[in-house]
Amino acid sequence: MSSKVKFISRRRKAELLRKLSEAQEGSEEAKSLREQLGHHAPPDYAKIEAERLAAEKAAKAVVEKRLAEEKARKEAEAKAAAEKKRKAEEAAKKKKAAAAKAKAEAKKKKED
Repeated sequence: MSSKVKFISRRRKAELLRKLSEAQEGSEEAKSLREQLGHHAPPDYAKIEAERLAAEKAAKAVVEKRLAEEKARKEAEAKAAAEKKRKAEEAAKKKKAAAAKAKAEAKKKKED
């Protein structure tokens, strides 16, 4: 469609608007009438609603993706913390066992 504004007589405009109001929204006839009316056509509420729903769906998808990433990050942090705790406990057990062994050897040397 050109960027020029079409001139439509009042009679023709009124006739096209009447036909548009009788036509079913979203039909080919309604699209054709809107094209003929150009900027004189009232807003296409079906199209506006579809665009709004698409925008909401896209926003919801972004939010869900961010939540999933946050959940994965938290799970990874929890797993890393659990691994760190397990390694610290293993090191403490080894240290305790080594201390007990050293104590037993010292006691054995003392008895000899």
